[in-house]
Amino acid sequence: MLDFGSIIRNMRRQRELTQEQLAETLGVTCQAVSKWETNTSYPDISLLPIIADYFGVSIDTLLGHDISRRQEEIAQACAKAQEMFERNGYFEAISFLREMLIKYPGTDRLMYALAWALSGTLSLTGSYEFYDEAIIMYHKILEISTDIELRTKVCRDLVYRYLQKGDTEKAHGKRNIGMTQKPCRYMVSAWPLF
Repeated sequence: MLDFGSIIRNMRRQRELTQEQLAETLGVTCQAVSKWETNTSYPDISLLPIIADYFGVSIDTLLGHDISRRQEEIAQACAKAQEMFERNGYFEAISFLREMLIKYPGTDRLMYALAWALSGTLSLTGSYEFYDEAIIMYHKILEISTDIELRTKVCRDLVYRYLQKGDTEKAHGKRNIGMTQKPCRYMVSAWPLF
């Protein structure tokens, strides 16, 4: 939850400023600063860069958005999902990763883990029920991700998924995109099919 008030209050106090002094510097009323500090209201969005510059912090810091904590939570979530995969807990991982994607939407690494979990259900059920959703997820990753290593894994996985479904034409279309990693043995054995 956004706690802009305590953040700005703490920064103001560190500089030993009164609400009046800060208000004068920013060109707002003292009441506005008071409302910010009690989370009754927030500054106009156009003031955020000015306030951040004044205190020498990023807008993210001003808004309480800690990028390193976010990255750590995502890494922990991926590690937890990997543990679930190792014990064939694919359905458990699907639920967990869907929740994490609500918290961190559009996170390519979480999307990749979810696609892997969706694909993994085939080994448990023999059903392709989740395969199409996994393939859609892989394509979404290719649309948003700039991570070359991850994009290469996605292409590799798409080739495998399409081959599993018997769609060699689509597998062939993904085969050469971003191949910076060694191809898996399944892909190498399937290449003569192309």
